[in-house]
Amino acid sequence: MTPLRAVLAGGLVALLCVLAVILSGHRLQIASTDRVPNGQFASIIDHDQRLCQQGEIVPAETAALRMTIGDYNKPSPPLRIGITEPASSPGAHSLKISSGLIAAGWRQGVVVLPISPVRHEVANATVCLKNLGADPVAIGGLSDAGGDYGLYDVEDGASDPVEVRIDFMLKGRPSWFAMLATIANRMTLAKGGYAGAIGWAGPLLAMLAIVALLVRALLTEERRQ
Repeated sequence: MTPLRAVLAGGLVALLCVLAVILSGHRLQIASTDRVPNGQFASIIDHDQRLCQQGEIVPAETAALRMTIGDYNKPSPPLRIGITEPASSPGAHSLKISSGLIAAGWRQGVVVLPISPVRHEVANATVCLKNLGADPVAIGGLSDAGGDYGLYDVEDGASDPVEVRIDFMLKGRPSWFAMLATIANRMTLAKGGYAGAIGWAGPLLAMLAIVALLVRALLTEERRQ
């Protein structure tokens, strides 16, 4: 084996080892996020009020929502979460796909809100958060967003020009290996039926082809010398 071939083989082995270590790591995983900036408290939910955000993409196997919530340094109230998807026929009621009831006593800041597991992915879901306590809570997001992120908020039936940040979390602490199917499926969303598996396999194959061309060029140059 020539020195160049040894270097290439060693580099490939090292790359595979690093990739295996990264993918096998276990951590709290985000299935997806609505990408709304989270630098301010954008909406206030008073006693018995409900804030709903429409247009969310909720991945399958979502088991919690992560949001930034403030309690104004008062006892944090119980919260109710409901997630629905549009009905299949016009005029019918929306279909509930998940819900959760968060007991009082959570700490303000970044809060993980457990919900019943979502069984299938929903591309146009409505996520609602209701304040069941006596004191108001503030939700982190972007005020005066105007639909910049494709979302639409309603507070007790009235349009609200804000968008709140929601991260959709998986159950437990899965590895990246366990998430590969979810990642592949997410990469095909909003790309049309013509894309199919190309939505995730295409970029991967393109990167492998580029690497193969570079290796071939190096080996060709070696043979010329």
